[in-house]
Amino acid sequence: MLGKLGSWIKQKRETLRLAREAKQLLGFGEPDLYSYRVAMHHPLYKRGEPHPDDLAAFVTMAGYDIARAHDAGVLAMLDRVEVSLDDGLVLIGSPEAEAVTRLAFGYTRKAGAGGMRFVSTPVKLPYRWEEDRTLVSAQYERFVPGAGRARRPNWPIIDETSGSARPIFPVVSNSGLLHTDLLLITKVPNFLTPVAYESGRSLVSVAGAHGPGTRSVELLLNDRRLLGQIREGIPEGAQAFQVLLDATDIRHDPRSGSIAKTLRVRDIKVFERPEATWRSAMRESVARRSSWLAELGRE
Repeated sequence: MLGKLGSWIKQKRETLRLAREAKQLLGFGEPDLYSYRVAMHHPLYKRGEPHPDDLAAFVTMAGYDIARAHDAGVLAMLDRVEVSLDDGLVLIGSPEAEAVTRLAFGYTRKAGAGGMRFVSTPVKLPYRWEEDRTLVSAQYERFVPGAGRARRPNWPIIDETSGSARPIFPVVSNSGLLHTDLLLITKVPNFLTPVAYESGRSLVSVAGAHGPGTRSVELLLNDRRLLGQIREGIPEGAQAFQVLLDATDIRHDPRSGSIAKTLRVRDIKVFERPEATWRSAMRESVARRSSWLAELGRE
C-alpha cells in the first residue's frame, strides 16, 4: 500500500500543491487542526470498508499531507486510528455512510434498508441531504470499481434557502445511468463538544448526493477558475458556509467506475449564527450521543 502511495505522490506532486491552496480556501489547510474521517458505513460495503469514491476523495484531500509524511519517512499504515469528537474534523461522505455526519447534521438510520431519516439539524442550514427511501422512488445506475453496475435511490439535495424544502435531483438519463450529480461542502464551528467549540475548531463536510459527486472534489481542488469563484464568494474569516456544485459530464466505465469530468458552482451561502445557537446545538448533540452510539453498535 505504501509503495502505491509513493508512486501516486510522484505523479501528482504539482496538483497536490494546488490542492493545498484549495484546502486553505475551504478552511482545512492546516493538518494539525483537522482529523479526517472517511465514510465506513456504506450499505453496499462491509462496515469499516470505505466506498471507492469516498476513498478517492480522501486521497485527493489529504494528499499533500500524505506526501509530506512520505517525504519525511514517517508515513505508516495503521489498522485503526481513533478520532475524537473534540477534534477539528473533515468528514467525507453523506449521513448514510459517514457516522459523525449523522450526529452533526441530525440523521438516524431507518429500519431495514430504509436509508436515513432526517430528524432535525441542530443548526439550520441552507442545504442538506435527503436519504429516506420512503420519500424517493426514482433510482439510477452507475459503475463502482470492483463491484460492477450498482442501482441506488436517486437522492436529492434539499434546498431550504427560501424557507421551504425544495429537492434538487441529480439527472438520470433515459438509459438509467447517472447523468449529473451534486457536491455539497459545508463548514461550521465544531459544536459537537464544549472542548471542540471552545477551542475554535471546525467541522468540514464533503459529500455528494451520490459517490461521483463526492469524488468530484478532485476536480475542485485542481481547478484555479473554480477556486477563484469560491474565493470571491467566501470572505476571509467566514464563520460558516456551504458551497453547492454540479458534477456533470459523468463518464461510465465498468473498470474505473462512473466519474464526473466537469464541475461548476451552483451556489455559495455564507452565514453566521449567534452564540446562543451554537451553544444550543452543542447541548442537542450531547443529548443525542447515547442513541447515536447505540445505533452504530447495532450496525
